[in-house]
Amino acid sequence: MAAEDVLEKKGKRRRNKGGDDDSSADDSITVGKGRATPGRRSGGSSTSGGGSFLTNNRIVTYFREVSDEMAKVTWPTREDTIRLTWIVLITTVIAALVLGGLSLIMSYVIRWGLDTPAILISIVVGAVAIAGFWVWQSGRSGGAY
Repeated sequence: MAAEDVLEKKGKRRRNKGGDDDSSADDSITVGKGRATPGRRSGGSSTSGGGSFLTNNRIVTYFREVSDEMAKVTWPTREDTIRLTWIVLITTVIAALVLGGLSLIMSYVIRWGLDTPAILISIVVGAVAIAGFWVWQSGRSGGAY
């Protein structure tokens, strides 16, 4: 029965395209504009119409719009810029020291493990056990991490 209702409404919409307005407003999906929608290339093209090449050029229009948008930007003060620069520099130095230290430690561990393979195997087994325990615990808590 519901399929028949849908077909009946579609038929009403098709009949109403000619301009008959017999059905209620909720039977139609959209209301016509009474005119065709202009294409992107047909009306209002930047290369058609009067004016010189420079006034209708897309590149010139682009740079005008960029200039308008740049005028809207709220630039930071000199003090803010200096403070944020120091934050970035300090964070970069700390990250470099931490990553360099980890790299140095891992190179010593791997060199030591290559000299005595039993130690390398025990370190790998321990790392796999810790990672497995971490995955098992995160699965039990219901969180992704």
